[in-house]
Amino acid sequence: MIKIFGYSVISVRLPAILLSLASALAMTLTVRKELGNTASVITMLFFCILPFSFMHSRWGLDAYLLFPMMIFSVTVFYYAVQSEKARWFFLSGIVFGLTLYSYSVSFMLVPALLGISLIYLLIIRKVTWKNIIALGIPLFLLAVPLMLMLAINNGLIGEIRTRFFSIPQLISYGVTEVGFINMINCLKFGPNNVFYNLFINDNLLYNVVPAFGTIYYVSIPLFLYGLFLSVKRCIRAVKEKDISFDLIMLSLFFAVLLVSMIIDKTNVNRSSGIYISIIYFLTLGCLEILKKSRKAAMAAAVVYLVSFAFFLNYYFTDFSRDLDSDILFASVSDLDDALDFAETVYQGDETVYVLGRSRPYIYTLLSRQVDPYTFNEKMILSNDGYVKIFDKYRFRLDAVLPDCIYVLTDLNDIPADIEKFDFLSEQFGSVVVYYPKPG
Repeated sequence: MIKIFGYSVISVRLPAILLSLASALAMTLTVRKELGNTASVITMLFFCILPFSFMHSRWGLDAYLLFPMMIFSVTVFYYAVQSEKARWFFLSGIVFGLTLYSYSVSFMLVPALLGISLIYLLIIRKVTWKNIIALGIPLFLLAVPLMLMLAINNGLIGEIRTRFFSIPQLISYGVTEVGFINMINCLKFGPNNVFYNLFINDNLLYNVVPAFGTIYYVSIPLFLYGLFLSVKRCIRAVKEKDISFDLIMLSLFFAVLLVSMIIDKTNVNRSSGIYISIIYFLTLGCLEILKKSRKAAMAAAVVYLVSFAFFLNYYFTDFSRDLDSDILFASVSDLDDALDFAETVYQGDETVYVLGRSRPYIYTLLSRQVDPYTFNEKMILSNDGYVKIFDKYRFRLDAVLPDCIYVLTDLNDIPADIEKFDFLSEQFGSVVVYYPKPG
């Protein structure tokens, strides 16, 4: 999207929007095939009104691409198993391979899910080795560049740079600590508890609004009921040696749960794949309630619609106030105006400092719509890997000097030394510009 449209808010958010729409359709069609039309409508409603599914589709976070990509993977894999045709398994391998590029957690999640499912399918003779090979070849080929990337950035081999294909040493390489020792902390009562983080609050407001949780608190009993029903359906299918979508959903749920417990600092975006299964379990629970009592189902619908109304009211009013405006890109328009103004007072030799929390260079690039290639050519790193210079902009302040321009994106963090100099200033919403007097 950045290559096609340039670096902008729209380019950053467009993948989440498009993939969320397509994944909701894919999941709905799969549920219809498994449970019928009524269940598919319920699934679509949950995609629309649950806080998690609503928020993740509006948040341009790279990690959240795992959620829709895993839905596509599960959907194609389910159709492959149903058809028992090699070409569907080949396509499934391609989609699972692409899913590996959505978020690094998938490096553990995809093998766990496929391992559980394929072993069962081999036992009941619903899959052949030919089909497994058809799935494995594209999956392996697509995984090779990622394996090379891991090898390069862990110092095992050098960079690969060719005219057509390159894998560089990354500027910074974030590796989440993985270990079964983390399970102890994840299962303790308290804010680090895995279930508390996934259902109530992970202390990241862009992931969870604590007042509503990820799926509304009223959904937790319904989720447990649906989980129970899914286990029953799966056991019945296993006894009959039949193909079961519940097996895939349960495998996905427990695979994500296990990965969430062994990685350091569990949060909603790292564990987003688990909500695919949760939405399915909620659908099962609602469908069973509807079969038993239409009045109870209507009451549940009213409760959800009222909850959604309160959630929307908060989301489109107080949410942006409570969340740091930088994270929402709300201040980019102010920064646009501030940097435009800085250009008008720039004489050609001053240094322009853009300062603030949350890596101000990112928002400068967004405001100026700088493409990544130009950025890589002109940026200079500090010794600790922080971007300190790009073009005429600097992002780390050693001392306030009288012949520089200062664009400050955080009004609560203005350097005290600025007041020592006779600067002029202009404010643009949440951004202020200090600059020397002309002449």
